[in-house]
Amino acid sequence: MHERIKKIRQALNLTQQELANKIGVSRSNIGKYETGFSEPSAAVIALICREFNVNEKWLCEGVGDMFLPVKRNNEIAKLVNQLLNEETDSFKNRFISILANLSVKEWEILEHITKQLYEGQCQKDNTSCNDLSSTSLSVEAMEEEYIKSRSRPAKKTEQFVLNTTDDATKTDKVVNQ
Repeated sequence: MHERIKKIRQALNLTQQELANKIGVSRSNIGKYETGFSEPSAAVIALICREFNVNEKWLCEGVGDMFLPVKRNNEIAKLVNQLLNEETDSFKNRFISILANLSVKEWEILEHITKQLYEGQCQKDNTSCNDLSSTSLSVEAMEEEYIKSRSRPAKKTEQFVLNTTDDATKTDKVVNQ
């Protein structure tokens, strides 16, 4: 089991101290678990599984996948929890605040923009663009791609621009010349 505990920590990109803090044990205990010097108690195993959505059968026996499948509502709850623990001016918080105030029409425009960004990424990477749900672009990568697309010379196309202010959110249709 000690190798699997280390694999979990590495998959989550955590230090021993960060893992210990999240499950409420000492860093030296994590080191002992990872080296096989001691075995975690049933309570520690349960904490690891609950906190990180780890498959207990995999952790204890090496059977199945490391992580349990995540349902959409759980993903949303996890994001909300992360947002509550982040700085209020983080990109994620600003982005979610904007999304929370979009109208139905603005959601349609956002979907259109997202598809354009995704298709641009596919063309750049020479990959298939048939299924948006299979994209591996992170929020940061999508933001970077959006910024790049805004800095390119304007083409003669019709674009929609979301203008946000503290008072209201509105949509403008812009034609580039």
